Amino acid sequence: MVGGWALLPRKSDRVSGGLLRACVAELFGTFSVVFFGCGAAIGTGSNVAIGFGLATAVTAYMFHDISGAHFNPAVSLAMFLAQRISLVRCLLYWVMHVLGAVLGAAILRLLNGEVSGTLALRSASGDIKAVAPWAGFLCELVGTFTIIFTYLAATNRYRRQRVSSYDYSIAVGLAVFVVHLTLYPLTGCGVNPARALMVNSVNVHVVHEIWVYIVGHW
Repeated sequence: MVGGWALLPRKSDRVSGGLLRACVAELFGTFSVVFFGCGAAIGTGSNVAIGFGLATAVTAYMFHDISGAHFNPAVSLAMFLAQRISLVRCLLYWVMHVLGAVLGAAILRLLNGEVSGTLALRSASGDIKAVAPWAGFLCELVGTFTIIFTYLAATNRYRRQRVSSYDYSIAVGLAVFVVHLTLYPLTGCGVNPARALMVNSVNVHVVHEIWVYIVGHW
């Protein structure tokens, strides 16, 4: 232990699955969130919030007891800082999140020719760059905070009643749904570093205000 934080995986990590199983769960979970979330944006963006929300809820229910169902590097970082997972587990989860996002985006591009749901600052009317960078940063910051706080609240050890996998999946799924419903028309709703950066990379889409997403998520 270093200053209360664990460097290596430990029995007290808030997951019951082995490290390898947990990494595979995070890989598949992130893949599913990106594939179905961005896939829902094909043709129309109105289904994005539903796609990301349901994909997160379903995969969180599947893998909550195995890996904790983060599917988001920012969530894993928050869990590490809250001393709920070790540093090694956090770093390995990050690798799985990146690989899962790349895989999901790559398959979507193979099937559709491009990946819908890429990031860009825009107005509700669809005008690119109508949202000021500082406003976009604030949107991403609030959205990411909302999702992370939901994860932390759902895994709070001091809750009077332990949150079941069902309750956990509903809570995080609804958080993702509400955030995307509000922010997608404005910023593309990154709120997940792996989804935000890897999807745009696979789609060869340049985000000129990339700092909005990087700083806003961390």
